[in-house]
Amino acid sequence: YSGVEQHAGKLYAAHFAQSEICNGGFRQLFKNSTGVLSPEAVQGFQLVGMPRTADLLVVAMQTLGDPYPRDRKDRQTRLENVSENTLRALDKQFFVEIENESGGFDSAIRTFVQTSE
Repeated sequence: YSGVEQHAGKLYAAHFAQSEICNGGFRQLFKNSTGVLSPEAVQGFQLVGMPRTADLLVVAMQTLGDPYPRDRKDRQTRLENVSENTLRALDKQFFVEIENESGGFDSAIRTFVQTSE
């Protein structure tokens, strides 16, 4: 397998995480079913050279407790106890990193794909 095929699941998870977060913040990611893939999204961001973006997702995940709840209902219940301000502050940082770190997410993905072929 090429690097891309070998890591397709992590790249898929990172794509969905950034889509959810850019649309409605970490709260949306964690409320929706795709939130189950957050740990893999962290690995995907790391894989494409976006460690600061990955770290922000880790910090956001930690607001829900350890271990990270894979079960959607559990995530939603825990989310009720997380401060809006905390997640909003993380959202703002994420928006900066997803656009700028390693040239932005789209650029980082392209570079990864080109160097993995």
